[in-house]
Amino acid sequence: MSILLMHIIVAMAGIVSSTAGLIRPSSRQQAVTWTLIAVTVASGTVLTIQYPAHLVESCIYGLFYVGLTASAAVLAGRKLAASSIQNRK
Repeated sequence: MSILLMHIIVAMAGIVSSTAGLIRPSSRQQAVTWTLIAVTVASGTVLTIQYPAHLVESCIYGLFYVGLTASAAVLAGRKLAASSIQNRK
């Protein structure tokens, strides 16, 4: 499988995972989401090194992706923390 195809699949899975975490947060979901974000950034870095002509585009889309998915993951983490605090009461 080419690295570009793997990058696209992992990035889409990261978006789905972060969205699912907003709907039904769990600690496992958080771990999966952050792992997918890290793998996407790593594969994006490799692609940028291989194809430096697209550096600006890659960085802009990469920052947008990380911002979107990381924000969703942080919000899901806050929801998870709030629900665990309520469950202790």
